[in-house]
Amino acid sequence: MRIAILIPALHVIVTPIAVSAGDLIGFTTGLLITVLLLVLTLRAAKLPGTPRANIVFAGCAFLWSAGGLAHAALLSSGIPSAARLAFLAQALQFSGVAAFPIPVLAIWRPFASSPWQKTAARVLVVAACLSAGVIAVLLWSAAIPPPGVMHATGFNAALLLSLGAAVSLRRDSTPRPVYLPSLAIVFAVCAATLAMTFGRHLHGGHMEYSAAGAHLVLLVLLCAFLLFARFRFADVFIRYGVRILLAGAWATVLTLVAQSWFLMQLARRAPSPAAAHVFLVLFFANVLLLSFTFVDDRISTRLNRWLFHAPDYRVETRQLGNRLRHLQLESEIAAAIEDAALRPLELSGVRMVARGDFPGLLWPAGILEGETVELGYGDPLREALDKSGACRNVEVVVPISSAGKVTHLLLVAPGPTRPGLVTHDVSYLEAVATQCGHRLDALRREREAIERQSREALLQQQVSEAELRALRAQINPHFL
Repeated sequence: MRIAILIPALHVIVTPIAVSAGDLIGFTTGLLITVLLLVLTLRAAKLPGTPRANIVFAGCAFLWSAGGLAHAALLSSGIPSAARLAFLAQALQFSGVAAFPIPVLAIWRPFASSPWQKTAARVLVVAACLSAGVIAVLLWSAAIPPPGVMHATGFNAALLLSLGAAVSLRRDSTPRPVYLPSLAIVFAVCAATLAMTFGRHLHGGHMEYSAAGAHLVLLVLLCAFLLFARFRFADVFIRYGVRILLAGAWATVLTLVAQSWFLMQLARRAPSPAAAHVFLVLFFANVLLLSFTFVDDRISTRLNRWLFHAPDYRVETRQLGNRLRHLQLESEIAAAIEDAALRPLELSGVRMVARGDFPGLLWPAGILEGETVELGYGDPLREALDKSGACRNVEVVVPISSAGKVTHLLLVAPGPTRPGLVTHDVSYLEAVATQCGHRLDALRREREAIERQSREALLQQQVSEAELRALRAQINPHFL
């Protein structure tokens, strides 16, 4: 009978504590991931072709996580939810939600194919900007009670993203690495909106339903792993993001175990319950720490294979070097380079061309200085290369240097079905271009040596002929 009374009482006490701890851990994890994403997108902004929507996307996620963490920390410290600081934290949090549809719709917009889809996508982006401004004014001015504005913010984001996905995304025209994560983002936003709005009215208004809705936003960040697998530093983001998520998950498990009824009952049976509880918590924490490295390594390896299909770059580079060593013609070298880039990376098209073959094109200064350049949608150079027929849908141009200057270019087109090239892929392409440049230099030196030997042989022949003519001139008078 006492146990039957104790369990509901413990549930009433532990549930708010668990929800508060879950909020702190969840928003801390989200904040770390969004900071990482924001730093990497700002770093990638220096590269040509990087959309600004990536930075806005990371900024909106940062506002949500920072505001949510501040609000959870204030409530955990005993400050009531109606206080001014708690209101400002929630206003900051939902300002990120209000602006969130803008970058997502901007990322989807290039995939709209027909004219009416392009017009509708443009109208949705404008509507998202206007609604974000109106919601931000209502949030910060408190013209409407905060719960009403927050619910309207969620429904506004869910409606705009649903319409944007229906207008811009088509299974036949949208790359699979973009299509599936985008649908998952729409689902997560809609589910989070419904959970946070109606969760308090279900089953007596338990807090865990609205808290679960808030943490569904982490699913958006998980889908961002796949959506952002098309920008340069995606592999770095995914590698460290997975570790942050695992650390957050392990911290959540440890918190739940430390506050569990079963662990408390075990500790009460010991002579010193407090010491036993600390020992059990530390023991379970050590088990989690030991398993972290193993799980992190397995998950990271599988994600790299699943998302990026990363080959063994060292083996491919070694095989290319052995193959180039026996080639003498520039056409054979070009074929080997194109195969070495096309086959391991599963690209749509690769073409090695001489820089002099395109006298009318204005190459960026970075290419002429030996830097790899990425071409975005609508780039004039990309359109010019499409018209020239050299290689269609070129996204990356890798310069090949020979004799101290850029003589050839490697045009790379990943294709719509493959995720974008990441840091390891670009480093491999640059290594391929470097080996090509070295082989071209070696061929040039071999040709110069052959020409020098030919000139020396010709000169020796001319000297011999001159000496022979001189001897004949000396002998002829004696015969006369």
